[in-house]
Amino acid sequence: MKNARLSAPSPNTGYVPGCPFCDIDPVRTTVVGSFSFTKAVLSNPCLAPGHLLLIPRRHVERLSDLHPVEREELVTLLIRYQEVILHRLTPGCDVRQNYHPFEPAGDIKVDHLHVHLIPRSLDDELYQRVASVEDSLFQMVTPQERHRFLALYQLGGPEDS
Repeated sequence: MKNARLSAPSPNTGYVPGCPFCDIDPVRTTVVGSFSFTKAVLSNPCLAPGHLLLIPRRHVERLSDLHPVEREELVTLLIRYQEVILHRLTPGCDVRQNYHPFEPAGDIKVDHLHVHLIPRSLDDELYQRVASVEDSLFQMVTPQERHRFLALYQLGGPEDS
């Protein structure tokens, strides 16, 4: 995958006016990689130093909205950047993608698919803050939940939605 020059998206590529990820602000945002279907940028604001976002060029809200070639590039970049983080920055890396249509968009929450890669270590501030409450957040799965989710998560093929 080679870096391509970042070009202005057009309306037929899923561009949404006013979306901060469709219109990257070069003053606020550092683009670290520009690819055919994906941009890699430093998250600003960030949860940890080196917090990276992988953002599809086309404005979509869910992973399932991506075309197969877009998904392939996104996942390939996710793996490559995670390895960079693990070999050059920190011993751990959180990977997350949030879909919260029930939350209003704002400075932190953007309705444009993006994947977070957050460098992590045992002594980082995020770990220190979460470790104190983590045990109280996790709950054991009940037999009823096990039965319910076992049935719910059965996949029958690519048509599952």
